Amino acid sequence: MRSNIPKKKLIESVRKATTEAVKKAQELGCAITYQSGKKIVKKHPDGQEEVLEILDRAYIRTSKKSYKIG
Repeated sequence: MRSNIPKKKLIESVRKATTEAVKKAQELGCAITYQSGKKIVKKHPDGQEEVLEILDRAYIRTSKKSYKIG
């Protein structure tokens, strides 16, 4: 099923939700994990960053994009 939400609005909503989730995790004292370039990084509540993995192929384009909103 295709969404009627414009792509720009969807991207904006996802960014906002992600930012809010990161802030809430930090407030609760939880570590967050994210990708930065080819690195998978875990950022601890005290600000220390730990590189968990370095990826050989960090950017692979898929032929089809699919978003599920529900």
